[in-house]
Amino acid sequence: MKSKSLVLSSIILVLFIISCTPEISDTTPTLTPADSKWGSIQPNSRVKEPAPNAEILSLLEKNKEATNYHYMFDADNADGYEVFILGSKVKKVYTDTRHLRGDIFYNAIYLDQGTRTALGICNKPGTSCSSAWNKVYVVDYDLENIGTTPIDIVTQVHNPQKVGSEVLMNRALTIIEYINADGNRELLSLDNYYGLPSRQVIYASDDDENIEESHTFTRLSVGEVDEEDVTLSAEYELQE
Repeated sequence: MKSKSLVLSSIILVLFIISCTPEISDTTPTLTPADSKWGSIQPNSRVKEPAPNAEILSLLEKNKEATNYHYMFDADNADGYEVFILGSKVKKVYTDTRHLRGDIFYNAIYLDQGTRTALGICNKPGTSCSSAWNKVYVVDYDLENIGTTPIDIVTQVHNPQKVGSEVLMNRALTIIEYINADGNRELLSLDNYYGLPSRQVIYASDDDENIEESHTFTRLSVGEVDEEDVTLSAEYELQE
C-alpha cells in the first residue's frame, strides 16, 4: 500500500515540475537598436564614405599653392574675361569694352589686392574706346575684383570621388564629384597636367539634377606670368 502511494506521489511531483517549467521558443529574438550596446542607432549611420582616390588627391595638390597663373574665365560668355595673377597683382582683360561714364570705356583692369585699388584702361584694337584710348581711370575695386579662382576652388574640395573624364579644348580632364561647403553637389573637371578645374558645375542641392551655377576656366597655365603682365606702364597717365 505504501509502495503505491509512493509511486503516485512521484507521478504528481513530476507533473508539477513540468507544468512550472517555462516554454522554450524556437525563434531567436530580434535585436533592436535600443537593445544593443551602442544605444539608439539609426540605419547606416556608421557607414563610412568611400575613401578619396589617392590619384585624385595627388592631382588636387599639384598647383594648390600657386601664386603665378593665368586662365580665361567663361570664354563663351559675353562677360567673360582673361586673368593674369602674380602674387597680389592681377590683370583682368574683358573680351569687349566696359562703360565707365559718359564717353569713357575700358577693357583692361589692373588690380592690387594688397592695397585694394583698381585702374582701368582702354587699349584693345578693334574695340570702341572712343576718346578714352590709352587713358587710365580709377574704377570700382569691389566691382572689378575677380571672383573665385581655380585655386580657391581646389582648396575647398572635400572627399572627392572620380566619376568620369572628358576633353575640353584639347585638354584631357578628370571629372570628380563632391559635396561643397553649402551642401550642394559639385562636379569639377580637373586638368590632368595642372590639377586645376577647367569646368565647374554646381547643382541646386546634394542630390538634385538642376544646375545652379556653371563656369569654365580655360587656357590654364602656371608659372608663365611676368611682372610686366600685371603692371600698368608708367607711360600712361592717370586721368581725373
